[in-house]
Amino acid sequence: MITEAEAIKLFTPIQSDLVKIILEAWKKIHATDLHFRARSRACLMWDETFDAANLLLCDSSHIRHIEEKTSQTAYYWFNEKTFFRIKKGDEKGFTCNYPTQTALGFHDMTSDMFGLANRLEVTYVLSPDESEITDIAVVHRNGNKVDFRFSLLSRHNVQAIPEDDKKAVSAETDKSTKSVAKLKSKPNENKDITGV
Repeated sequence: MITEAEAIKLFTPIQSDLVKIILEAWKKIHATDLHFRARSRACLMWDETFDAANLLLCDSSHIRHIEEKTSQTAYYWFNEKTFFRIKKGDEKGFTCNYPTQTALGFHDMTSDMFGLANRLEVTYVLSPDESEITDIAVVHRNGNKVDFRFSLLSRHNVQAIPEDDKKAVSAETDKSTKSVAKLKSKPNENKDITGV
């Protein structure tokens, strides 16, 4: 099974592209005056993320994709051992799937899906009123248990503070903090900078 540290290492080079893909897809489908039911919106999000991922990820990196037409799912492969898919999820790391055989098989790490490859999900999380994306996270599940979850959106908005500024900042931060970061977001935005 893949560890969280290994997953972070795989996703770090593409996290900006993934955030862009999902946020731009959301923006694009909401740029019209049309109002969609949740299922229609999910289909449009899938179409938009699929097209953008193929352009941004598969053409410019080591990512390759497999579209499984029977289950209308696209899988993005880092290597022969690890792949992910993009889905709507919740803040705990669970996807919003109808429990089809494919969905159940995806979360059963003992099922033979492309061999016993590591399966991850990149999930976008909506606000309670479903008017905006509040997080984009990488999730590893095994059945009904979330093994780990880390935010790409908060990691995307964090930048390291230069060494010279660390001394001034450290007086205001917890002494146990090993790394210091600041958000590149707007003031007064309450963002989680831990990435979990």
